[in-house]
Amino acid sequence: MSVPAMLLAAQLRHFASADRKTIFHALECEKDAFPIYAKYLLASDNFEIRRHRVSVDTFNKYKLSIATVRSIATYGRLAIPQLIEDADRVLYLDCDILVKRPIGDLFDTDMRGSPLAACSDLTYLHFIKRHEWPGRTSAKELLRDQRNYFNAGILLIDCVKWRQEQFFEKIHALLAKPPAPLFFADQDALNVIFQDNYERLDPRWNSCAILNAFEEGEEDLARIAELCARDPWIIHFIGPAKPWIRAHTSSNYHSEYWDAASKTSFIGQLIQLYESGSPAGTAYAEPHFPLISANKHVGELMCTLSRTIGEFENRLALKAQLSGKLFAMGSKIYNNSARSEADA
Repeated sequence: MSVPAMLLAAQLRHFASADRKTIFHALECEKDAFPIYAKYLLASDNFEIRRHRVSVDTFNKYKLSIATVRSIATYGRLAIPQLIEDADRVLYLDCDILVKRPIGDLFDTDMRGSPLAACSDLTYLHFIKRHEWPGRTSAKELLRDQRNYFNAGILLIDCVKWRQEQFFEKIHALLAKPPAPLFFADQDALNVIFQDNYERLDPRWNSCAILNAFEEGEEDLARIAELCARDPWIIHFIGPAKPWIRAHTSSNYHSEYWDAASKTSFIGQLIQLYESGSPAGTAYAEPHFPLISANKHVGELMCTLSRTIGEFENRLALKAQLSGKLFAMGSKIYNNSARSEADA
């Protein structure tokens, strides 16, 4: 996610106010995940980048075996009030977004005394009305009202209240011993903790790039989706809709994302990421694409398995020998297959 993070920083710098300083805090789970050269390229009088190293040791004990996101980096957002000690308020943003307007109004939202502000998760609300998850009840049984479920990709956090009321410790306790499987990992945990204690943001601040068609009984969701589609303020490329991953599903906003990227210093890295086949993201690859060959699927499977093996190696403090070799082989098979198809 390093390249999308740099592009996000560039977007925010573009919209930064001339009379108000914007500080972009980059959370890194690995050394130099946010390159130092990007920090200096983007620095200006009213825009500053600060890098923070997130210690994954805190999160290693949390189970990700059934989670949709297998990267331990997803837990980094939970430590923001502790990491950024001098901040009273922080706006957390996922990297897979396209910012369409200045975020000053979002940052200044009246939180009405709540420790958190977020947008409803239309994808989740649509899904739970149509599907049951055998053996994966997720946070459903832990929520008093599923309609309050929010997406954790964009969060406005009152850091003072988080520290005073020890919310990080409460979330940590829930993740360490969840009373039910958490299908969406930290997002589920946040919803359980804050289900009756968060301010709802205008849904246009978190407009999903791809939404399924809503059906009878979902008119309220359809109205919100139509509002977001008509005037999205932040577009969120949730799930298998990343513009920089070749095999992902395209959306109406992909060209807009690439156009915004072309105006930055990082378009070359984005093109390289796309052309590489992005095997690290192939857990979401769409199997119904007619041009994806059997060899591509083999490469995708090997890369996906390498991440699972890597988790065990990490927990046992082993070198990434098996997972590294498996990933290298899977990447080679995937990329060779992609080049063969392009030639054909």
